[in-house]
Amino acid sequence: MSPQKLDFIVQQTEDLQPANTGLKAGAALTLSRTESNGLVQVIHDGAVLGSVPNEQNHLLPVNLPSCTVRSVRKQDGKVTQIVVRAVLLPTSADTCQYPGPAAASDGQPDELAGTTQLSKSQLELLVADESLRDMLRDSRLQEQICAVDTAADREKALQHHFQTPEFKMFADKVLGCIAAV
Repeated sequence: MSPQKLDFIVQQTEDLQPANTGLKAGAALTLSRTESNGLVQVIHDGAVLGSVPNEQNHLLPVNLPSCTVRSVRKQDGKVTQIVVRAVLLPTSADTCQYPGPAAASDGQPDELAGTTQLSKSQLELLVADESLRDMLRDSRLQEQICAVDTAADREKALQHHFQTPEFKMFADKVLGCIAAV
């Protein structure tokens, strides 16, 4: 599976204009997520150039990818547009390694005794579902899933997170996918 490419136009602000003058196509850029509002800033040589548009912000994974300048438009010596390409690493069942719980002395996995595991075909359906992958790009949802996975009382954590619309929608989508098999 080849890497996905995401091109976007940097949302600039007037006060950032002077930092953009020496920018050229091919220049390496850094992405940084702000703590306060979750916006992803585009940075070149330590200077903030602008941000990723809101409608594309959620497409970026938690571990922000590398990116480069695709093109720079100038008018009267001022930068008017910066097009950036981010390279997103592929996600599949093959690249997602979860070792699972250690086996207990009786040969049964400790945590999974008395539970149902997904079949390979169910896992493949989950991996192939594009809308599910889009949902998983949401950093808040990722944090909620991790919170459930690492909670001492997973059932209680699951009930708590079902109160949020994005988690409930995600769970409903997962259940809909695996019910189809």
